[in-house]
Amino acid sequence: MRHILSKLLIIAGLLLIISPLLKTGYSLYMQKNLLQDIEQTQPAVDISPVDPALPAATAPTAPNVPVQTPPKIKAVLVLNIPKLNLKAAVVQGVTSRDLSLGPGLYPDSSLPGIKGNVSIAGHRNVFGSWFRHLNKLVPGDKISITYHGTIYNYEVEKVFVVAENDWSVVAPTPYKALTLTTCDPPGNVTQRLIVRAKQVE
Repeated sequence: MRHILSKLLIIAGLLLIISPLLKTGYSLYMQKNLLQDIEQTQPAVDISPVDPALPAATAPTAPNVPVQTPPKIKAVLVLNIPKLNLKAAVVQGVTSRDLSLGPGLYPDSSLPGIKGNVSIAGHRNVFGSWFRHLNKLVPGDKISITYHGTIYNYEVEKVFVVAENDWSVVAPTPYKALTLTTCDPPGNVTQRLIVRAKQVE
């Protein structure tokens, strides 16, 4: 009995060690694909003339069978923080599934280039830990966002901590702001670290 219990404890310990590594590997893999997708140029469009007298080509698919493809996960924008050597594709949403892929844009977030608060959440101790070192930012540090091919530059105004249920930090702002949120300290769910920046260009 003790022999079996020892084996079970060893297996449990290995799972505790391997699980974070698997989660990080998954997030890094997804980030690589998301960055490639959002940064690649638009595919070339075939504009060769078509003779209307020729019959249209038909795809070799079975009749009355709709072709379905799984929905493709798309990145919304790219977040770049030079001081932290961070470049990450940001997805839409802040559910557990969303944040397993990388930082996520809050549902009511504004978008870059217009007045309002671009609000992004990210993990600090799991799934890539994209926001692990946000606490190293200080007023004056630079952050940029690439959105639809345009780069928007921000400058950090302040770094502070709030309770996890303080949603005022992601509320609309009267100016072009950027807000990054994560847990504080890493793994703590009762407080959040906030980085507030202002668009400068």
